[in-house]
Amino acid sequence: MNFTHYYNPLYDYLVSRTMDFHTYYTRVILVGSLLLGALTLGGQAVFRFDTAIHGLGLDAQGRILIMSFDSNYHQIIDKQLQPSDHSPVVESHPKYRILDEQLIEQLGEVYHRYASTTPIYDVVTYRGQQIVAGDSGLQLFENGQFKNFHIPGVTFPQALRRLAVGGDQLAIITQERELYVFDLKEHYLKLIEREVDHCIWDKWNTLWYTQGGTLNLDVSYVNQIPPILNITGLKDASGTELEWPTTIKTGSDLSFSYTSIYPPQLDEPKLVYRLNANADWKKVTSDSPLRLRDLSAGAYQIQLRAEGLNGVTTFTEPLRLRVETEWLSKLWKILSGILLAMLVLAMLSSSRLKSQLSKLQAEKEKIQLRVELDEKRQKIGQLQMNPHLIFNTLNSISGLIALNENKKARKYLNQFSQMMRKMLDGTRKDFLSLKEEKSFLEQYLSLEAMSRNDAFDFEVLIDEDLDEQSHIPAMILQPLVENAIIHGIAHKKEKGKVTVQFQKEGKYIKATVEDDGIGRDAAQAYRSETHNSAAMDIIKERLAALDKWNKTGIVYTDLKNENGEAAGTRVEVVLSVR
Repeated sequence: MNFTHYYNPLYDYLVSRTMDFHTYYTRVILVGSLLLGALTLGGQAVFRFDTAIHGLGLDAQGRILIMSFDSNYHQIIDKQLQPSDHSPVVESHPKYRILDEQLIEQLGEVYHRYASTTPIYDVVTYRGQQIVAGDSGLQLFENGQFKNFHIPGVTFPQALRRLAVGGDQLAIITQERELYVFDLKEHYLKLIEREVDHCIWDKWNTLWYTQGGTLNLDVSYVNQIPPILNITGLKDASGTELEWPTTIKTGSDLSFSYTSIYPPQLDEPKLVYRLNANADWKKVTSDSPLRLRDLSAGAYQIQLRAEGLNGVTTFTEPLRLRVETEWLSKLWKILSGILLAMLVLAMLSSSRLKSQLSKLQAEKEKIQLRVELDEKRQKIGQLQMNPHLIFNTLNSISGLIALNENKKARKYLNQFSQMMRKMLDGTRKDFLSLKEEKSFLEQYLSLEAMSRNDAFDFEVLIDEDLDEQSHIPAMILQPLVENAIIHGIAHKKEKGKVTVQFQKEGKYIKATVEDDGIGRDAAQAYRSETHNSAAMDIIKERLAALDKWNKTGIVYTDLKNENGEAAGTRVEVVLSVR
């Protein structure tokens, strides 16, 4: 869960203060006097000051900010405490905050106060809920009311002072300065430390807390967010900035500057680099910048990798580099001159060709339109018939013959031949009559039912107010009917039904394909990218091309029964008429 809101009255104090800008030299001396030591002990890094720490915050990159006794900010960079000109990133207009020991809700330009029975000191938001800390312990604020935060089997401390949310963890500081962490998901409460003054989570879910003049971190709850790693600059041996991708000569030296940010390891993640995708990773042993010396000729794709805790890893984008020998560099100059001359000649020739191309363009567009139409017809012809249907139909007919049911076999063979003939005729026509379309669909559905052991019934209906000689786009409904069978009926345990109906709708005809199958959501588990998805794209393109008024289209409706469960799918297609 992302950290939705964190408000602490200390932030208002930090932001409202005007920083006293000393010279950098003076500030470095001051920090040197403050920092007594930095240790790493059992997952906790400890920084000691000779005075109490006044507050904690985070900058825009997620690094911890420490406010010292002189109201200046400091940061830990590469395990060193350094002065910082950054200010804490805080929510400028939090919806909920604490004022005068009361909860304030901001409502546009006005705000509303909510007073608890006892003083409250902090509020955080977790999954849309406000958790409040005060003299009565933890409370939930819902619908303008305060309620006790109660978890069966968990005894929370009372008299609380501060809260902080990081992921699913809630950090709690009591008035006795005890620091607890409560897992809001697993409902587990743990005492972390005593004598704690401040705490905060960074975006890596590192828990930072202070004990007087000591800053600590706890990496027990670190998440899977990888380190920040960026290459920031490229220079040659003389210190000149280079742009990449770049080309250099053999024997040249390069240096790469980079930034690596990973507070859980005090900004020192394990860094490695490689010169190419197939090369071995090498450890970055020196501080930034990374120096590469005496590179041999060839092409390189230099990449850095930073490894954090729990196996998380960050890669930089490959930096393309070419190293060339002296003679190859000269050859490139010669080739560049030749290419430039050829480019000039091409520009001169293009002016003479332009007039000829303009004359040919109109004819080209006409030919292209005809070619595209022929290709679409060919694709539709190929996609109209599922090859599994042909195989299953012939296999079923073969089975009937083997059982000496010759009459039934001849019937289905005759239907199959008629359907194949109509399908082939349909690929040569743009439009078929309603009567022809109905006959084709009935034969197709009959063969599908036979090949699936009569797993469904079917109907093809034409409303009485329609002229059966009205022409609609040829065989445009077959992929929709096939969809209803394959994705709706085929996975249904009981016997199903497919209904196709043609109705008049103004100057158009509305065709409806309805099944009582398992529904589209359940069908996703069985769906694969087949010819049918390509056929659906072609149907949409045909409808758009045939209707310049954009009235046609396909509408899907998920059918539900009385209990709100999936009861099939209805597909409606508005067809232009000729």
